[in-house]
Amino acid sequence: MNIKKLIIISCLGSLIFLVIVYLIFRFTPSIYLIPVITLTLYVCTAIGNILPINLPLKSTIRDWFVDKSIYRICIIGRSGTGKTTLIENAFTFSNSKNPPPSTKIFDSFRVKMALDLEAINYTNYIDILVSDYQGQSPYQLMKEDNNYFFGNSNNRLINTLIFMVDLIPKITDENNKILNDEELLQWFIDKGDILKRIENRVLENYEYNGDAVVSIFLDRFYSKNLKQIILLISKSDLIDKLMQNGYITIPNCQNGKEYAEYKFSKMINNLKKISEELKRIDTKYYCINTKNTDDLKDVFNQLLKREIRI
Repeated sequence: MNIKKLIIISCLGSLIFLVIVYLIFRFTPSIYLIPVITLTLYVCTAIGNILPINLPLKSTIRDWFVDKSIYRICIIGRSGTGKTTLIENAFTFSNSKNPPPSTKIFDSFRVKMALDLEAINYTNYIDILVSDYQGQSPYQLMKEDNNYFFGNSNNRLINTLIFMVDLIPKITDENNKILNDEELLQWFIDKGDILKRIENRVLENYEYNGDAVVSIFLDRFYSKNLKQIILLISKSDLIDKLMQNGYITIPNCQNGKEYAEYKFSKMINNLKKISEELKRIDTKYYCINTKNTDDLKDVFNQLLKREIRI
């Protein structure tokens, strides 16, 4: 059923309802008004919920109030991979206002961000809506019905999907305080079996953001609006420090970036396959330090360069 028919049926239904209300007030004794009106509303509501036009019409009406001019970025990754830190540092020079309401599994941020992160210049900017997925499992997202961010099932609005992984997990002390980089490295050194612990973290990331999960996300959110799928690998800079100080030796890898590319080569190759099959969508990967704004410049230049407004 197309939208014109839905609107016509809705208007006719509303007109019939108004006529019924008029007749009730015109011919019903005042003593019976309240129970009769209550019964009428109950019956009309029940009929409206049963009719097949109800859900698509609701979805269409909600869609009218969604701002489609905003560039939408959805970030998915395990807890502790650095998603929140990425958002805070990537948008250091943005003008954030009127943030959208977050949901149980999403923290959402609306920002205006200059393309050139080296200068505080809002002359050329892009409106961005970033959502940081907070779910314990990526499959929770399959049940999320946030039209404002995703759009309805017939008109998905996501422009970029970012899958985020890391090499070293977030660790907290006995007071639940997150260890900083120096404390985190010392924790690994003290505990020993550094490469085994790193391998375990890599496996956790594969469980969370594996090929099957990426395929499910694409199946659910693919549309003409989806332009890019990005893989971000964080904390390779910490691997550099461990290597430079002689705590780990990795054959055939000269630095943390090479090691990150090696450990997540399966994910990288999967992105290449997606790019070959869906030629309209760009796929890239980056090794980043989420705490270094300069390190994020190339990533967001790639994300935004085609969307900049002058």
